[in-house]
Amino acid sequence: MIVLMGGGSLSIAFDVSIDPKWWNNKELGWCVGLNDGNIIGCNFAARKSLFCKVEAFTSNLGRKGSNLLSSEEADFLQRASESCAVILFVTQMVVLHKVYPFRVDLRYILRRAWWQGKSIFVEQHSTFKSIPKVLGNILFGMVLLFLRPNRSLEQSLSQKILHV
Repeated sequence: MIVLMGGGSLSIAFDVSIDPKWWNNKELGWCVGLNDGNIIGCNFAARKSLFCKVEAFTSNLGRKGSNLLSSEEADFLQRASESCAVILFVTQMVVLHKVYPFRVDLRYILRRAWWQGKSIFVEQHSTFKSIPKVLGNILFGMVLLFLRPNRSLEQSLSQKILHV
């Protein structure tokens, strides 16, 4: 068995200048990268052969300029998983992510939710055919995030990843 990818999770640390008593990691953690023990983009390594096998990150996703498109690593992880690559989740491999005050602000959370909804849509539809449909899907994606943030993808992937 050759492991083609390994990664770990992320732990958040709030900037000492903020004390968000209202913050709830379960409901809002996705806004700052908390991933419920799944592999996250800032904390994985992959062999070059895996990139050759499933291609690199899609250029439709990812942060560019002021946009907050994301999920390029989730898309890559999904394609790696579908290719039957051996992927390890290493529990001791944890990145500490400092959360700055601007990310614990309602305006940022709403903006982040908007872009995550858009990311989900772009991930599922590579072209934009109709503006009303695009906006509807973005809003639908935002609602899904607040009700159940990407749990189905995480659950299906966690069943295929070896935890060590």
